Amino acid sequence: MSRSSLIGALALVVALSGLLAARPATAAEACKTPGGVGRTAIVDFGTATPADDDRMAALMVQGMDPALATAAMAPPTCSRGEFQVGSTTYVFGGENQDRIPRTATPAGGQTGASMAYLSPMPTGNPENRPYVLIVRKASGLEVALRVYLNILKDEDLQRDFQRALTITEGNQLNGALAVFEPSSRQVVLRVGSRAPRTLREADGQVFAAAENGAVRHKASGVVCPAQLAGRTIEGMGLNGSGPNSASCVWGKPNTSAWISFFFDPAPAASLEDYVRQSVAAAQSFSPGSRAATAPVPARPNVQQAYWTDNAGNVQGIVAVKSGTWLLTLRVSYQPADEASARAMITTLLDNIAGATPGS
Repeated sequence: MSRSSLIGALALVVALSGLLAARPATAAEACKTPGGVGRTAIVDFGTATPADDDRMAALMVQGMDPALATAAMAPPTCSRGEFQVGSTTYVFGGENQDRIPRTATPAGGQTGASMAYLSPMPTGNPENRPYVLIVRKASGLEVALRVYLNILKDEDLQRDFQRALTITEGNQLNGALAVFEPSSRQVVLRVGSRAPRTLREADGQVFAAAENGAVRHKASGVVCPAQLAGRTIEGMGLNGSGPNSASCVWGKPNTSAWISFFFDPAPAASLEDYVRQSVAAAQSFSPGSRAATAPVPARPNVQQAYWTDNAGNVQGIVAVKSGTWLLTLRVSYQPADEASARAMITTLLDNIAGATPGS
């Protein structure tokens, strides 16, 4: 996301000043890395055109990463303070270099309450990367509220976290936000007084229905199946990186394998350079330097790279150019479930090889 594409912050932050002030940290270790370094901008829904809102929703969808949602449930690695929402006390913390740089989780391991986290985008320069503020409710419903460029300073970001948890309390999801609904596996875009609509409705010109519940990306002709190795397609969305850019995702939090499939205009760079750059970006939030063996054999015109992250999971990038399209698989799996990962990757690569662009 370029700086010029970001929308200036609204006066909403001023209204936050009346919220309950933060209490001092009670954790044994305070955080060391500061927020608010460099230029920071905020993006809100409803500040421009519906097309701009769709692009913001697409970024928020990318931030709803199943692996991050699971990891974010753990207590922060350090404390930046506490705040109250209703009867729940939240610990706010996290270091800039953490896989999830900021989280707010219930103190004392309280269950049945919402939590919030700052999700780093899988693309962009690590020093100038967008982040999405997401609330995950106990039901599994996820609500994305704002997009940031860089990490706000503590007092401002903590107020945003408190506001986000407050306005999503009791399922009163009014205003401008994107909501992932697990029951329907769709992201609903709610902007001001406009009628709520799903991204499936918003991107009706991008995907078409295919057999057995699958969907077909019209421009590339590639099919996203309804099931991959027993995993149901969890969502589709618009990526915002260009006309007809989109994604499909399979796998849920707390499962051993998931995969995201991205459709983007082909870059001028070679596949080798693209994969190398993508791995460097992905390793900034799934760190690990030990190379892993590819679960599928090499194929012509396919570039792939895998590594084992610090948690022992295998992470991977697989890229293919098909006509004017760049098709990227972002893979994550536990070593014990390599067979599922192999089946998922093989099916998608076969679908790419058999596709007719524009069909």
